[in-house]
Amino acid sequence: MMSDQTELSLKHFYVYNECFGKNEGEEEQKIMYYFPPKVKMDDKMKNVGLSEAIIQFTKTFSKKRCCESLHSEKTRHYYFSPEVNFYMVMTVNVPTRTSVEGKTYHGDEVQDSVCLAVVKQAYLMYRLFHGTFSSLLDSSGGDTTPLKQRLESFFNRHLPTIKLQHCDIMDIFQGVQFLPLDKQTFLHIQCFVNLLEASFPVVEFTAFLYNDRLIWSGLEPEDMQVVFHYLVYTLLPKFSETEAIPNGSVPTLSSYGRFLTGPENVHSNSNNVGKVPKLFLSHVKPSPGTFHIVAYRTSNCTVCLFIPGNVLYVQ
Repeated sequence: MMSDQTELSLKHFYVYNECFGKNEGEEEQKIMYYFPPKVKMDDKMKNVGLSEAIIQFTKTFSKKRCCESLHSEKTRHYYFSPEVNFYMVMTVNVPTRTSVEGKTYHGDEVQDSVCLAVVKQAYLMYRLFHGTFSSLLDSSGGDTTPLKQRLESFFNRHLPTIKLQHCDIMDIFQGVQFLPLDKQTFLHIQCFVNLLEASFPVVEFTAFLYNDRLIWSGLEPEDMQVVFHYLVYTLLPKFSETEAIPNGSVPTLSSYGRFLTGPENVHSNSNNVGKVPKLFLSHVKPSPGTFHIVAYRTSNCTVCLFIPGNVLYVQ
């Protein structure tokens, strides 16, 4: 008889700020975001309260480090404090096997370092597109409504894309895959990047990828790690295209490449530059810096141009 089995899966994911809801009856005010949303408020408050108690208890042993994980037979809990007073918590269901002998829980298959990296990566992706939690809270004068709406909009779309059972060591190190080149080819690409930035001074940084591997980047490594993850796992998969031109056919403008973000046609006289995502880069001066990313892809090459956020359009 074959046994039934379940894989590692997400149970809860929430963000809270310990400075809010300190008065009795107002505890729910500290919850900035909770997934899944249909959980009863009493259960949300119970889970957040338990997380607070665990974190505060462990602080008696170490003032500098927050508790990172808690193990039970059926679940694993992961804690991350990305900013002062803010905490992110992820609870996962451990894999199970059901046979004639009964159900067994295989918590040994869950890697704490991988799951904790998933939580941190979720924050970095949010910060890349929206800035820090604190910046939005401060700009709204302490009103938590804009932050809650932003968190809901982002994480409701981001969390379903996380495949916990497929996460591995690459998620721990936020791995960037580089493409090794011979010296001559690398110099050709470097000259191309230099010529591009000299011809268009509005471009402050450039990144060059081939077959989803990084060849050149003007960004700081910490920023490029997050941008690379966005490009390879979110942006590029959306644009599956046939780049090979059949023999005997006449090349068209689209045959030479296309903008993934930015104008649909670079030869158009229209001032409509299309959708250009705005990114918050944390390792530029002044930090954070806002930049628009214009990505162009042709023949398996992807060129990403980072333009300061105060530039409205490029002629």
